Amino acid sequence: MTSRRVAVVGGGITGLAAARLIATAGHQVSLFEARPELGGKVARTSIGGNTIDAAADMFLTRSPEVVDLVNSLGLHEELIAPVATAAYVATRHGLKPLPTGLVLGVPADPVAVARSGILSPGALLRAALDIVLPRSHFGSDPSVSDVVDSRLGKSVTDWLVEPLLGGVHAGMADCLSLESVAPAVAVAMRSHRSLVLGLRHNSKAKTVPETPPFLGLRHGLFSLIEALEVACIAAGVTIERSTIVRSINSVSGKWSVSTDQSASTFDDVILTSPVPELRQLLQPVAPKAAAMLGEVQHASVSFVLMRFRSGAVDL
Repeated sequence: MTSRRVAVVGGGITGLAAARLIATAGHQVSLFEARPELGGKVARTSIGGNTIDAAADMFLTRSPEVVDLVNSLGLHEELIAPVATAAYVATRHGLKPLPTGLVLGVPADPVAVARSGILSPGALLRAALDIVLPRSHFGSDPSVSDVVDSRLGKSVTDWLVEPLLGGVHAGMADCLSLESVAPAVAVAMRSHRSLVLGLRHNSKAKTVPETPPFLGLRHGLFSLIEALEVACIAAGVTIERSTIVRSINSVSGKWSVSTDQSASTFDDVILTSPVPELRQLLQPVAPKAAAMLGEVQHASVSFVLMRFRSGAVDL
């Protein structure tokens, strides 16, 4: 296979993983990152003299790709599960711990939900209707809220599902595909009349221990970025930091990538930048794709870091 020149725009985990994969296949890869530091949404900071994750600190294990990536980089012995005592939801009656038995926020244990105090008596009664309601019929790709609202009521979506899925995917339940973000819930929906009973049945049917839903790395998730950078350099990737790609243009069947410093020609370009930057780059060469990106909605996510003296907080 003829070696191709490939530009990767964006030095987050997606761009680094793509650059490494393409370079190891024998192609010439140049990666452009606008900021001085690689990582994108995987970042680090220092607090109290300790270096810790400043954004994403864990990843979902539902899909095996990240675990496979960690293993391929020789970091498998660094995998750890979170040790937090509990996750809480801020309600009008104060902090309430998330109940056990949730499948990505969807309750499979109604008793645990009732004991948590998160839902009002009326919301609990509405959720209980799922047990007796007839089977629901949805389209080929319903949203999370389409299914959960219909079966369990909007309060379950707002107080249990949104805090988990909204935070993980930076999206809103009415815009998230159930099949994409909660496949176990989609299976229960298709295979059983009741969503709750379907989740409970599928959980009991599993005969092997479950992997923790979240995993991180002992020295922080940013160590994955550092390992990817080393692997990219070893594979021959040229990494251009603090380099903003200003435009991409089609020239005689190839692509001209222009930065403040220079313009280079590539056979292929991979864009992994955030949506606003993607829209700007694609508008001149792919206006329809840029318009579609303009319809993507995002939810705001705040990541708060706090450090306390030992013994100052009773956990």
